[in-house]
Amino acid sequence: MNIKLYSCGKDIGYSTYQLGLGYLKTNCSTKEHCVSIVNNSKDLHSCDLIGLSSNAWSIREAINIVKTSKIPVIIGGQATLWDKLKNYSFRHIIVGEGEVALLNILNNTVTYKTINSSLIQDIDTLKFPDRGKLKNKSIPILSSRG
Repeated sequence: MNIKLYSCGKDIGYSTYQLGLGYLKTNCSTKEHCVSIVNNSKDLHSCDLIGLSSNAWSIREAINIVKTSKIPVIIGGQATLWDKLKNYSFRHIIVGEGEVALLNILNNTVTYKTINSSLIQDIDTLKFPDRGKLKNKSIPILSSRG
């Protein structure tokens, strides 16, 4: 399966690197699954699944993407705390940690829409996040765990 991950908010000028997408890419890329991070919503095509990370201030872009995409869309991030998100046609809504939940989605072991993911007790068990396309040696990072 080919999945593209995108951090919403670039349409409003928000461009901080989200460490979570790096973790998702590294920990979900397998022989069966090609996971990539795109920096522009216009690149969300030619894939089997779109994964969005959204905060409250970028939810409009996420909703616009799910309304216009012919490709199934899943969403994670702080915006998943908004209860009305379930009224939109997201294939899955991941609340909490995404690494195990996304891998379960990719392996077709999840059938329900909202996934309440458990906290990963030891994050040292995760592979180090991909930061492959970053050009700067130091960057601000927005991240949370749990």
